[in-house]
Amino acid sequence: MVTGATAATVTLSDTTRGTQRQRSTGSTGSKHRHASQTRRPSSIMTFPRALLQVSNQTDSNQTDDDPSIWALETCCSGTQIAFICFFGGFLVLDLILWPFWVSKPTKMLAVFVHEMSHATATWMTCGKVTKLEVHTNEGGVCNYRGGWQPLIIPAGYLGGAFWGSACIVATSNTISCYVLTGVILAALLVALYYSGNWALRWMCLGFIGIILIFLLVNIFTVFKALKYVILYFGVYIAV
Repeated sequence: MVTGATAATVTLSDTTRGTQRQRSTGSTGSKHRHASQTRRPSSIMTFPRALLQVSNQTDSNQTDDDPSIWALETCCSGTQIAFICFFGGFLVLDLILWPFWVSKPTKMLAVFVHEMSHATATWMTCGKVTKLEVHTNEGGVCNYRGGWQPLIIPAGYLGGAFWGSACIVATSNTISCYVLTGVILAALLVALYYSGNWALRWMCLGFIGIILIFLLVNIFTVFKALKYVILYFGVYIAV
């Protein structure tokens, strides 16, 4: 009888210790979970920092050069969110800075695109361009001979819309961004050759220098800002 009672006591004691160990383990697990939950808020980033990180990283199922950035079924990936934020920000910035002198260079760039579109239409219709001018008062001149005027005359506004949209679309792909950058540099060099006033010459040299700096930075560093420069040009020209 004593032996049986002792065995029962030992069994009960082992069971009690097992229950205590389980409670202890559960309590420890709860402490770890609580600690991990309390550490989570410290990893939350502010919006500007998060936006910069999103703009420089790629999603697990989409690369920066994936043309599906324009596909609605992938919305909204990190790259698409960054594009929407920068596009909207540049649009608001353009509207705010429009009356001030700081927007003068980009206004002259828009005039340059307008006049260069006239010149391109002239060459396409076998005409001859004699002189290009862009003035600081936001006016411009394209002197030409020959060509087909029904295409040359509206080409200025059509060209502005086309090249502005091309700049915006090209920023979704690194290769297309490089190609469009080369087209812009070539157009500035051509305009420099046909320039008839110093305002256009200085504008061409200034934008060639700016674009070359961002192009070299984009190629040789991790700071990939060229596409945002082209995007800003596109938004301003299209507006």
